[in-house]
Amino acid sequence: MSAPSTALTLAALLVLLGTIAIWAAFATGGFTVDSVSQYTAYEVDHDDELELTSLEDGEERRSQSVNVDDRIVCLPTATWECTVFREAAEENTTVEGMPGDYWYAYLDDEFYRIQESDPFELEFDPVDADEAISFLATDANQLSSDERETLEDGQTRSTETFTHTNELVEHDDGYAVILQTGQKSYSGWAASTCSSSGDGFCDDADRTRTASVAQSGFLAAAGLIGVVLGGSSLIRHVRGAREH
Repeated sequence: MSAPSTALTLAALLVLLGTIAIWAAFATGGFTVDSVSQYTAYEVDHDDELELTSLEDGEERRSQSVNVDDRIVCLPTATWECTVFREAAEENTTVEGMPGDYWYAYLDDEFYRIQESDPFELEFDPVDADEAISFLATDANQLSSDERETLEDGQTRSTETFTHTNELVEHDDGYAVILQTGQKSYSGWAASTCSSSGDGFCDDADRTRTASVAQSGFLAAAGLIGVVLGGSSLIRHVRGAREH
Protein backbone atom coordinates (compact mmCIF):
# COMPACT_ATOMS: atom_id res chain seq x y z
CA MET A 1 0.00 0.00 0.00
CA SER A 2 1.38 3.45 -0.99
CA ALA A 3 2.04 6.23 1.53
CA PRO A 4 -0.94 8.37 0.37
CA SER A 5 -3.27 5.39 0.56
CA THR A 6 -2.04 4.56 4.06
CA ALA A 7 -2.52 8.17 5.19
CA LEU A 8 -6.02 8.22 3.70
CA THR A 9 -6.94 4.98 5.46
CA LEU A 10 -5.63 6.27 8.81
CA ALA A 11 -7.54 9.53 8.40
CA ALA A 12 -10.78 7.69 7.66
CA LEU A 13 -10.15 5.41 10.66
CA LEU A 14 -9.66 8.43 12.91
CA VAL A 15 -12.97 9.89 11.78
CA LEU A 16 -14.74 6.55 12.33
CA LEU A 17 -13.26 5.95 15.79
CA GLY A 18 -13.92 9.55 16.76
CA THR A 19 -17.55 9.27 15.73
CA ILE A 20 -17.92 6.04 17.73
CA ALA A 21 -16.36 7.70 20.80
CA ILE A 22 -18.75 10.64 20.59
CA TRP A 23 -21.70 8.27 20.22
CA ALA A 24 -20.49 6.24 23.21
CA ALA A 25 -20.19 9.41 25.31
CA PHE A 26 -23.87 10.18 24.89
CA ALA A 27 -25.01 6.53 24.90
CA THR A 28 -23.58 6.11 28.42
CA GLY A 29 -25.56 9.05 29.79
CA GLY A 30 -23.90 12.06 28.24
CA PHE A 31 -23.39 15.07 30.44
CA THR A 32 -26.77 14.83 32.13
CA VAL A 33 -27.29 12.07 34.71
CA ASP A 34 -30.81 12.21 36.10
CA SER A 35 -30.43 9.41 38.63
CA VAL A 36 -28.07 6.90 40.21
CA SER A 37 -29.38 3.56 41.47
CA GLN A 38 -27.99 0.96 43.83
CA TYR A 39 -28.71 -2.67 42.99
CA THR A 40 -28.17 -5.52 45.47
CA ALA A 41 -28.22 -9.23 44.62
CA TYR A 42 -29.75 -11.78 46.98
CA GLU A 43 -29.45 -15.55 46.96
CA VAL A 44 -32.92 -17.13 46.98
CA ASP A 45 -33.49 -20.43 48.75
CA HIS A 46 -36.49 -22.30 50.08
CA ASP A 47 -36.33 -24.75 52.94
CA ASP A 48 -39.27 -24.33 55.27
CA GLU A 49 -39.78 -20.81 53.94
CA LEU A 50 -38.44 -18.49 51.26
CA GLU A 51 -35.06 -17.13 52.35
CA LEU A 52 -33.12 -14.16 50.92
CA THR A 53 -29.42 -13.71 51.70
CA SER A 54 -27.45 -10.73 50.44
CA LEU A 55 -24.59 -11.73 48.16
CA GLU A 56 -22.87 -8.48 49.19
CA ASP A 57 -22.67 -8.84 52.99
CA GLY A 58 -24.57 -12.05 53.88
CA GLU A 59 -27.43 -10.18 55.55
CA GLU A 60 -30.74 -12.03 55.56
CA ARG A 61 -33.95 -10.29 54.53
CA ARG A 62 -37.56 -11.17 55.23
CA SER A 63 -39.10 -12.40 52.00
CA GLN A 64 -42.66 -11.48 52.98
CA SER A 65 -41.87 -7.77 52.64
CA VAL A 66 -39.95 -8.09 49.35
CA ASN A 67 -41.17 -8.21 45.77
CA VAL A 68 -39.01 -11.20 44.86
CA ASP A 69 -40.63 -11.66 41.46
CA ASP A 70 -43.30 -9.59 39.73
CA ARG A 71 -45.00 -12.81 38.62
CA ILE A 72 -45.62 -14.04 42.19
CA VAL A 73 -48.57 -12.60 44.07
CA CYS A 74 -48.34 -12.28 47.89
CA LEU A 75 -44.69 -11.30 47.76
CA PRO A 76 -45.16 -8.88 49.42
CA THR A 77 -48.37 -9.80 51.25
CA ALA A 78 -49.94 -6.36 51.62
CA THR A 79 -51.80 -6.25 48.30
CA TRP A 80 -55.46 -6.47 47.41
CA GLU A 81 -54.84 -9.41 45.05
CA CYS A 82 -53.12 -11.32 47.83
CA THR A 83 -56.09 -10.97 50.18
CA VAL A 84 -58.52 -12.25 47.54
CA PHE A 85 -56.28 -15.09 46.37
CA ARG A 86 -55.51 -16.17 49.94
CA GLU A 87 -59.19 -16.59 50.78
CA ALA A 88 -59.74 -18.65 47.62
CA ALA A 89 -56.77 -20.92 48.28
CA GLU A 90 -57.70 -21.49 51.92
CA GLU A 91 -61.32 -22.28 51.04
CA ASN A 92 -60.35 -24.29 47.94
CA THR A 93 -62.58 -22.16 45.76
CA THR A 94 -62.07 -20.30 42.52
CA VAL A 95 -61.81 -16.57 41.87
CA GLU A 96 -63.35 -14.66 39.03
CA GLY A 97 -60.73 -13.01 36.84
CA MET A 98 -57.79 -13.59 34.56
CA PRO A 99 -54.24 -14.62 35.54
CA GLY A 100 -52.84 -11.34 34.24
CA ASP A 101 -49.19 -10.88 35.19
CA TYR A 102 -49.29 -13.42 38.05
CA TRP A 103 -48.20 -16.99 37.48
CA TYR A 104 -47.90 -18.18 41.09
CA ALA A 105 -49.13 -17.27 44.56
CA TYR A 106 -47.03 -17.63 47.71
CA LEU A 107 -49.27 -18.33 50.70
CA ASP A 108 -48.17 -19.52 54.15
CA ASP A 109 -44.73 -20.54 52.84
CA GLU A 110 -46.26 -22.58 50.02
CA PHE A 111 -46.38 -21.98 46.27
CA TYR A 112 -49.61 -22.28 44.26
CA ARG A 113 -49.85 -22.31 40.48
CA ILE A 114 -52.54 -19.92 39.22
CA GLN A 115 -54.45 -21.24 36.22
CA GLU A 116 -57.85 -20.96 34.61
CA SER A 117 -60.22 -23.81 35.45
CA ASP A 118 -62.92 -22.26 33.27
CA PRO A 119 -63.04 -19.02 31.30
CA PHE A 120 -62.49 -16.18 33.78
CA GLU A 121 -62.29 -18.62 36.71
CA LEU A 122 -58.95 -18.99 38.50
CA GLU A 123 -57.93 -21.94 40.66
CA PHE A 124 -54.86 -22.52 42.80
CA ASP A 125 -52.90 -25.76 42.66
CA PRO A 126 -50.17 -26.34 45.27
CA VAL A 127 -46.76 -27.05 43.73
CA ASP A 128 -43.28 -27.78 45.02
CA ALA A 129 -41.18 -24.68 45.71
CA ASP A 130 -38.27 -25.90 43.57
CA GLU A 131 -40.63 -26.49 40.67
CA ALA A 132 -42.07 -22.97 40.87
CA ILE A 133 -38.71 -21.23 41.29
CA SER A 134 -36.98 -23.17 38.51
CA PHE A 135 -39.90 -22.54 36.16
CA LEU A 136 -39.77 -18.78 36.77
CA ALA A 137 -35.99 -18.35 36.85
CA THR A 138 -34.46 -16.44 33.94
CA ASP A 139 -31.34 -17.81 32.26
CA ALA A 140 -28.34 -15.76 33.42
CA ASN A 141 -27.21 -15.41 29.79
CA GLN A 142 -30.16 -13.09 29.22
CA LEU A 143 -28.87 -10.58 31.77
CA SER A 144 -26.85 -7.52 30.84
CA SER A 145 -23.14 -7.40 31.70
CA ASP A 146 -23.89 -4.94 34.55
CA GLU A 147 -26.56 -7.26 35.94
CA ARG A 148 -24.22 -10.27 35.83
CA GLU A 149 -21.53 -8.18 37.52
CA THR A 150 -24.01 -7.37 40.29
CA LEU A 151 -24.61 -11.09 40.87
CA GLU A 152 -20.84 -11.65 41.14
CA ASP A 153 -20.02 -8.62 43.32
CA GLY A 154 -23.24 -8.54 45.32
CA GLN A 155 -23.91 -4.84 44.81
CA THR A 156 -23.54 -2.18 42.11
CA ARG A 157 -24.14 1.55 41.74
CA SER A 158 -25.16 2.51 38.22
CA THR A 159 -26.57 5.35 36.15
CA GLU A 160 -28.23 2.71 33.94
CA THR A 161 -31.67 1.21 34.57
CA PHE A 162 -31.59 -2.58 35.05
CA THR A 163 -34.31 -4.53 33.25
CA HIS A 164 -34.18 -7.77 35.29
CA THR A 165 -34.91 -6.52 38.79
CA ASN A 166 -37.55 -8.25 40.93
CA GLU A 167 -37.12 -11.34 38.79
CA LEU A 168 -35.79 -14.75 39.79
CA VAL A 169 -32.62 -15.60 37.87
CA GLU A 170 -30.29 -18.59 37.70
CA HIS A 171 -26.99 -18.13 39.53
CA ASP A 172 -24.20 -20.58 40.50
CA ASP A 173 -26.39 -23.71 40.32
CA GLY A 174 -28.99 -21.89 42.39
CA TYR A 175 -31.20 -18.85 42.19
CA ALA A 176 -30.95 -15.16 42.97
CA VAL A 177 -32.82 -11.89 42.59
CA ILE A 178 -31.56 -8.35 41.96
CA LEU A 179 -33.36 -5.63 43.94
CA GLN A 180 -33.06 -1.88 43.68
CA THR A 181 -31.99 -0.89 47.22
CA GLY A 182 -31.32 2.79 46.67
CA GLN A 183 -31.95 5.63 44.24
CA LYS A 184 -30.85 9.25 44.09
CA SER A 185 -32.59 11.56 41.61
CA TYR A 186 -31.17 14.89 40.49
CA SER A 187 -32.68 18.14 39.27
CA GLY A 188 -29.72 20.08 37.97
CA TRP A 189 -26.47 19.87 39.92
CA ALA A 190 -27.69 21.20 43.25
CA ALA A 191 -31.12 19.71 43.99
CA SER A 192 -31.57 16.01 44.65
CA THR A 193 -33.69 13.47 46.52
CA CYS A 194 -32.40 10.15 47.83
CA SER A 195 -33.86 6.96 49.26
CA SER A 196 -31.79 4.08 50.60
CA SER A 197 -31.32 1.80 53.59
CA GLY A 198 -28.83 4.19 55.20
CA ASP A 199 -25.67 2.42 54.02
CA GLY A 200 -23.86 5.50 52.69
CA PHE A 201 -25.32 5.20 49.22
CA CYS A 202 -26.61 8.78 49.10
CA ASP A 203 -23.05 10.14 49.40
CA ASP A 204 -21.53 7.51 47.11
CA ALA A 205 -24.14 8.26 44.43
CA ASP A 206 -22.66 11.73 43.90
CA ARG A 207 -19.25 10.23 43.16
CA THR A 208 -20.78 7.73 40.75
CA ARG A 209 -22.56 10.55 38.94
CA THR A 210 -19.40 12.67 38.72
CA ALA A 211 -17.37 9.73 37.39
CA SER A 212 -20.02 8.99 34.74
CA VAL A 213 -20.06 12.60 33.53
CA ALA A 214 -16.23 12.71 33.51
CA GLN A 215 -16.10 9.52 31.45
CA SER A 216 -18.58 10.95 28.96
CA GLY A 217 -16.53 14.15 28.75
CA PHE A 218 -13.32 12.22 28.07
CA LEU A 219 -14.95 10.12 25.35
CA ALA A 220 -16.52 13.17 23.72
CA ALA A 221 -13.24 15.13 23.77
CA ALA A 222 -11.22 12.20 22.40
CA GLY A 223 -13.83 11.60 19.73
CA LEU A 224 -13.90 15.25 18.71
CA ILE A 225 -10.11 15.32 18.40
CA GLY A 226 -10.20 12.20 16.22
CA VAL A 227 -12.90 13.63 13.95
CA VAL A 228 -11.07 16.97 13.59
CA LEU A 229 -7.66 15.44 12.89
CA GLY A 230 -9.00 12.75 10.58
CA GLY A 231 -11.34 15.14 8.83
CA SER A 232 -8.55 17.71 8.27
CA SER A 233 -6.34 15.00 6.80
CA LEU A 234 -9.11 13.86 4.46
CA ILE A 235 -9.70 17.44 3.29
CA ARG A 236 -5.99 17.91 2.57
CA HIS A 237 -5.94 14.63 0.65
CA VAL A 238 -8.93 15.68 -1.49
CA ARG A 239 -7.43 19.08 -2.21
CA GLY A 240 -4.10 17.50 -3.14
CA ALA A 241 -5.83 15.05 -5.48
CA ARG A 242 -7.65 17.93 -7.26
CA GLU A 243 -4.42 19.91 -7.73
CA HIS A 244 -2.83 16.93 -9.45
